[in-house]
Amino acid sequence: MNSINNLFRTVKKLSFYIYNNKLDRNYYWEKINLIIPDKSYCNMRWKIDIVNNDGIKICCASAVYEYVLKTFNIKPSNEEMLGNYLTDENLKEECGFFFLQLINIQQKYTCTLLRICQIAFNLGQYQAIYNNYNLSLKDFFTPEINKYYTNNKLNYFYSYINISSCDDDEFFSNLINKIKNLIPIRNNFKKKYLKYKKKYISLKYKNNL
Repeated sequence: MNSINNLFRTVKKLSFYIYNNKLDRNYYWEKINLIIPDKSYCNMRWKIDIVNNDGIKICCASAVYEYVLKTFNIKPSNEEMLGNYLTDENLKEECGFFFLQLINIQQKYTCTLLRICQIAFNLGQYQAIYNNYNLSLKDFFTPEINKYYTNNKLNYFYSYINISSCDDDEFFSNLINKIKNLIPIRNNFKKKYLKYKKKYISLKYKNNL
């Protein structure tokens, strides 16, 4: 179970980095599609166990979706209609899109590894907007929506799926490493590290002659 959780967190970190650095999310999502299998694993199934702000439990994805739309006044947006990153016109729409996707993916798709990673991919971008713009988007990040998000622990993998125990660490480690290799800063850092390590060893060798 920790292995799938680590995969979820890795994808979330990648998407957080992508948004903060204004990279092409569609390009990276296509890359993830080539890495993550769109199939079930270890008897996975969606966990729909939401408590609304009145303390009432909702266990149906479509009912949760309607509740979020009406309660937080979010308008559904098509991803292709969203504009460029970080503009005043589309920032609120983007945030609403990412927030709705957290339940919309569960409503539209069977629970698979790819769809779990899709939730993580949207979640990371939602968090990136919150971290950078929560003060300027007070009309979106209201106490009510923050209460709903926090109380239902929507930041965590375990809030989205029920799953039996998984011990295939090698399988997930391989996926995680492939996802990590998509992050440009990791690749650049690794190249620089190896370059300076080689230089350091060379200088050390010369000094010992």
